[in-house]
Amino acid sequence: MSRIFSFGQVCTVLLLVLVACSSADKRGWTGAEDDGSNEAMIVGYHCTEPESLVVRYTQDQASLWIDEAWLVLPRLISASGERYSDGETVFWGKGKEAWFVHPGLADQTCTFAEVPSQWAEAEGRGVAVRAIGQEPGWLLEIHVGGGADFSYDYGTGHVGFDQTVPSSQTDALIYKARTGGHRLVARITPGPCLDSMSGEYMTHHVEVTFDNKPYKGCGRILKL
Repeated sequence: MSRIFSFGQVCTVLLLVLVACSSADKRGWTGAEDDGSNEAMIVGYHCTEPESLVVRYTQDQASLWIDEAWLVLPRLISASGERYSDGETVFWGKGKEAWFVHPGLADQTCTFAEVPSQWAEAEGRGVAVRAIGQEPGWLLEIHVGGGADFSYDYGTGHVGFDQTVPSSQTDALIYKARTGGHRLVARITPGPCLDSMSGEYMTHHVEVTFDNKPYKGCGRILKL
């Protein structure tokens, strides 16, 4: 049976992925992961049972994050909404609602997961990737221009980086940065991720190594 991750009872969510609606978002969603060529975006949904679902949209297809891999569904002609299917799995979105059929699972009714205002505020400041983690609390913001800020140990420490070097590895995004004697590596992979402190679900898992110390948490891709 294919596995989709549980949302519990939380009402917020990638993605890919990937905020309150922005004027640049033609579908009325944000948290976009833009590859510069095909307007890709990653968003999250709440589904029944309850379940969570992360979806990456492009112009011609929707990819569902299932079993730790993207299941690609071509876009079909639809009289209403946007319908995607590979002949077995069907995902049909209309506005902020969606319906999902997948072998081995009960039919799913889904609603678009709104994102808290602080993420929209970060996007407005030009933050491309934002991630948080606990024990000890930390916050990473990677900016559109390439710089980054990392606060750690519950905010008692902070390091700013003038430049980050992005790369990709299978489905993960990697960012590396250096300044002075500090070194940071952030690995960002898609999939519903629960922040243990706030109870908030996000669209990506984030692993940060800062000065050889590991930090794990959750985040969103706001824009690229």
